Amino acid sequence: MTILIIFIISIISTNLLTSARNTDNLGEVKIVIAVTGDLLATDKVQLTAEKLMNRSIEDPYLRVASGYERLFSKSVIENLSSADLTFGNLEEPLAEGLTEKWYFDDEGRPVCEKIDVEPGDPYDGKAYKYNPRMIINAHPAFALALKNIGYDIVSTANNHFSNRASNGIDATIESLRRADLDFVGTIKYDEIIDENNDGYPDNKPYVVKTVKGVKVAFLAFTVPLNHVVSGFQLLPVFLGRLPPADEICSRQVYSILSNNAPIKFNIENFCEGIKEAKSVSDIVLVSTHFGIWQRHEPSILQRKIAEIFLEAGADVIVGHGPHVIQPIEEYIAHDGRKCFIIYSLGNFLTSGGTEGYPLYNSLVSFIGFINIIKYPDGKVVVKNITHIPTFSLKTKDGLTRVVIAKNYGLKRAEELVQIVLNGSKLDRILLTQKYLSRLPGIRILTFGDLLFDHWILAKWILEDLRLH
Repeated sequence: MTILIIFIISIISTNLLTSARNTDNLGEVKIVIAVTGDLLATDKVQLTAEKLMNRSIEDPYLRVASGYERLFSKSVIENLSSADLTFGNLEEPLAEGLTEKWYFDDEGRPVCEKIDVEPGDPYDGKAYKYNPRMIINAHPAFALALKNIGYDIVSTANNHFSNRASNGIDATIESLRRADLDFVGTIKYDEIIDENNDGYPDNKPYVVKTVKGVKVAFLAFTVPLNHVVSGFQLLPVFLGRLPPADEICSRQVYSILSNNAPIKFNIENFCEGIKEAKSVSDIVLVSTHFGIWQRHEPSILQRKIAEIFLEAGADVIVGHGPHVIQPIEEYIAHDGRKCFIIYSLGNFLTSGGTEGYPLYNSLVSFIGFINIIKYPDGKVVVKNITHIPTFSLKTKDGLTRVVIAKNYGLKRAEELVQIVLNGSKLDRILLTQKYLSRLPGIRILTFGDLLFDHWILAKWILEDLRLH
């Protein structure tokens, strides 16, 4: 009898405990946002898409899209599509039939020439190509492929946005709209609102997506702007001003640079956009294109900009730009919010490589999973960010595939992610030097990026001094 009573009490206690646990979670809503690094359609990526196309598909647009979809392994697609929202950085224009040859039209607008192209050819070497000066353009069907594998929204605010001049920005927007893929960061030329005439667009800079009753606002902002002619971003360092073609293109993007307004004003304008986005959403995610190429340690400028955006109301900073991964940090804002900064997600898609590739670190990335909880009282918080290491792999037949590192036994890639995310500042500096020492030419380009980063910071400080 005693044993029976103890057994009954045990069952009741277990049920009460289980009930209490369920009650704790009762009414909670959990959503996951997957974020990825640069989607960089290099020449090898475009050639792989051409080789992997499903040639039984009659529609050329859908046929090209099928080739781009096959760049991503099944497990990668499963991870992207399983999230409630998926976001990435589109690192090139998707401008149909536009070559890199440009001129000023009758209105004084920089435009690229348009040629007749074969609609089913993703790499024709004229309109769709990637040249040594890092000027790039990809087939419009790439947008549909991204939509089909799980992407909901992309950033178009980065240093390659002007690689097909002003009409290329317009054409890219049309390509994204055709694929029903949302975007943030750029606007069409005839949609520019600039009542202050400061070169900074007054248009609403955010898109709000609602999932399970949780409203998430996305914004995108870039620091570097590449020169339309050369493809590089160093020219403004020596001129102190944006050249005419770049100034016009810069009006179509949310950027730190413009000729008519100080850096501080452009950042404050963007912060106003963040505050407005926060007023109509629960969580604000800001994609920021910044940082020094090939460096695993964030720069002073990156940290300064991230802090300003978080204090303005952003909850998560998703960084792109260095083309290698950088750490994830937690930040407590003055209003008590727990925020996060992913300084750089690196290259999610780029020309594939193997163990012997000198810049192996540029092939390593990770999918970040932003875990959000909405409590029964209506409070919404970012709980944490988890990750899965990925790798742009060169297969035995010379093709590029984006894979989950663990599934392919890529322990070196997994270890690199752990060093960057969990190691010390010294670990990240030593890792940077390890790879830069292998290619002196890359070291020179990285120094140029460092110069640009410091020039921006110095310009900002000097402008502040003049204003006061």
